[in-house]
Amino acid sequence: MAMKLSTDDLIVWYYDDRNVTGGYVLLDSDDPPTIQRVQNALTSVGLLCRKQGACFRLAHNRKMYKTFIRVAKPSGDSPERAEIRAAIRALPNAHYDASPVEIRAYFNGLREKIDQKDEEIKLLQHSLQESRNEQHRLIQQDATETYREMEVMYEKERCELNDRLGRLQTNLDIALAERDEAKAQYVELRDEVQNAQYLGHEAPAERLGGRHEFSQVLSVLLPNLEFIINSIPFMHTEVRDYSHILAYLYKLNNHQEIPFKAFRGVKDWMEIDKRISDGQSDTIRIYYKKDEPTSKCLVYVSEKAQQKLDQVRLRKHT
Repeated sequence: MAMKLSTDDLIVWYYDDRNVTGGYVLLDSDDPPTIQRVQNALTSVGLLCRKQGACFRLAHNRKMYKTFIRVAKPSGDSPERAEIRAAIRALPNAHYDASPVEIRAYFNGLREKIDQKDEEIKLLQHSLQESRNEQHRLIQQDATETYREMEVMYEKERCELNDRLGRLQTNLDIALAERDEAKAQYVELRDEVQNAQYLGHEAPAERLGGRHEFSQVLSVLLPNLEFIINSIPFMHTEVRDYSHILAYLYKLNNHQEIPFKAFRGVKDWMEIDKRISDGQSDTIRIYYKKDEPTSKCLVYVSEKAQQKLDQVRLRKHT
């Protein structure tokens, strides 16, 4: 009988790595203990949880989730999906919200692994049988042979065959166990896909459309500003409420007075000297400098936690 999963305490997650701002673990839960358990699982394998907050954008699979966790390797690169899956696998009732294409690819991978293990088992069984036949032949050798040299050779060969027989038996046991594990994973995933009760939430329309439309709107509203690096993707992905940011960008665009200070470590770059909200926290930072050839202001929008990395990025624009 196929296994039927309970949706009680089910952790439904998805990994969206098709974003220039990094990799995102998306959860269909806003329960703080659940979020903390997922973060603990990620950090336990050496991954960094850069930021966590409420989702307000569609994921790449066109579904809306409740919570995002931005993750990175210590090197700053985005983790592979296999690394995320290995970390979260330790959590009970964790279900990856895979697309049909991902499920088919995973099924095919498991089938290939099972076929490979079957072939390996056949080869090992054949070698094992040959070794047993050779062992039997030696046992049946004429016991009346009295030459010392033959006895020594016989004992040496018998020991070598016994050792080989033991290694082959060990390898066969390992191959059988791996084959059985792969089959169990295949059956479990098949049953999970067939019987899981989770249904994705109906996604609301995206605010200000897609990223390209968002960029066009900003270019019309703020013609004297030129956004650099990943400012547009960052605002579109992680800023929930634009009102506070746009208020300062509007003043900057219209050359109005705003509080500022020099951004230490980067020549000619200024930082707006105010706490700026993204709708969830006051961590937004806006850096700018005058671009003499175009008479525009170069603008970079980021967050406080990225300041050291932002210094390196902005030095390329001095």
